Amino acid sequence: MNKPEDVERLLVDLSAKDGTPHQICLDKELRPILTDLVKLGPGNEKHPSVIQLFNWLVDPHHTGEEFTYVIGPLAKNVYNLVHCPYLGKVAAEALAVRCPVLAGFWEQAVWLLISLNSSYSKDVYGAASDQLSFWIIYVIGDPDICPNPYLRYELMILILIMVNFNTYNLEHGFESVISAFSSLKLYNIDYLSEMSVWEFHRMGFYEITQILEKLAEDDHLRFFGDLLSEALLQGKDANLSVLLHDVACNSAINSNRHRKPRTISFLSFDVAVNSAVNPNRYREPRTLQGLTALVVTIAEYAKLHHKIFQNEDFNWQSMLSSTEAISHTLFVLISNFGASCRTPQVVGLTASCIMDVMDLVISVNAYFLQYMDDIEAVINSLQTSCTNLNQVLIILKEDGPFPVIGSAVGLAIIHKNYDRLDALRSIFSEYKIFQFFSEITSLVQYAKYMQPYDDMPSLVTANTH
Repeated sequence: MNKPEDVERLLVDLSAKDGTPHQICLDKELRPILTDLVKLGPGNEKHPSVIQLFNWLVDPHHTGEEFTYVIGPLAKNVYNLVHCPYLGKVAAEALAVRCPVLAGFWEQAVWLLISLNSSYSKDVYGAASDQLSFWIIYVIGDPDICPNPYLRYELMILILIMVNFNTYNLEHGFESVISAFSSLKLYNIDYLSEMSVWEFHRMGFYEITQILEKLAEDDHLRFFGDLLSEALLQGKDANLSVLLHDVACNSAINSNRHRKPRTISFLSFDVAVNSAVNPNRYREPRTLQGLTALVVTIAEYAKLHHKIFQNEDFNWQSMLSSTEAISHTLFVLISNFGASCRTPQVVGLTASCIMDVMDLVISVNAYFLQYMDDIEAVINSLQTSCTNLNQVLIILKEDGPFPVIGSAVGLAIIHKNYDRLDALRSIFSEYKIFQFFSEITSLVQYAKYMQPYDDMPSLVTANTH
């Protein structure tokens, strides 16, 4: 199973074959086309060179090795360090048409797409076609077509830079993204925090946040969060795919009873949806797994930055920025999955994550209040991070006039983190500014009046209904 750091070695091995008679023929045939391609500006999607390259790449007689050589070593030799936006877009559109299982050279080709499209702007060069959008969504959610979970995770960068969600692909897109997020359990925090170390590793913490925000537009993510919460509270299986796709798949099947087999011809989006979607395929990705993976990832990032902070190995601006980003990502997640995070299945994990983020936010900002000359910047960052965290606690405390300490998540935080809350209380005594945030204050200040009970899990469960 290749990781980003393995891909460069594989491409070096492919380049080492440069100069074989077959590759000399490919060079002679395609170098003029690639040379023309780099000269094109926006709006040249129907230029002869674009069409010629596309037709060559979709030709079923050309192998995965040839495809990878052309968009990899040959293109690198032609362009040197010059970026060619059309190459990545044309290669992606061609792969969407061919739709191979992403193994061997085809897997290498898709890793190359991540690099080739790293600077792509859909505002300048246009969004992906319907077929390419469907293929990207399809691939990241389907371990059969893309067995490598690292690649499925990294491919989400194309969701950000190329795909526009619409009524046709939103449900499928949500399920696929959550499926890819659920594979985060395969990663450790060191891999996720290696942003920019490898050419093919583009999905870092900030990109995770952007994905969530994109899905959250127009309350789409909240709708799925409500469905998950209902399923969890009713004790049903947490495979949201059953709820999301039964209607969509039945509609597609009924409206297209004579279903066409998949071919490598340029299928329309409607035909691709109706012919390629398998109603049973989406019973495997689990929204609950994706949600818990995201909660754990946020907590791990908070703990990683707290460790960096304690080791005094940080840039102060970067640390404040990271603290704001972590609290913001938690807020985006809880804003859309708050009801699910209050359920017995998730409340303990949520409480642990909140404690890790709160520990980071309060400790970092208190330190900078004491030692930084630029107090205004620190206070602005503190207000942003604490407001995010305070809103998270307001969402999770459930309906009613009582503070968060009486809620399921509040009880869970106190039960597991009594000593950590006691340590934060001394910071609150020294820096009164934290007391402007009512729910954080109630949790930290009034927890001392509550003892952690051994039977707290049953109390937590009782408070979720």
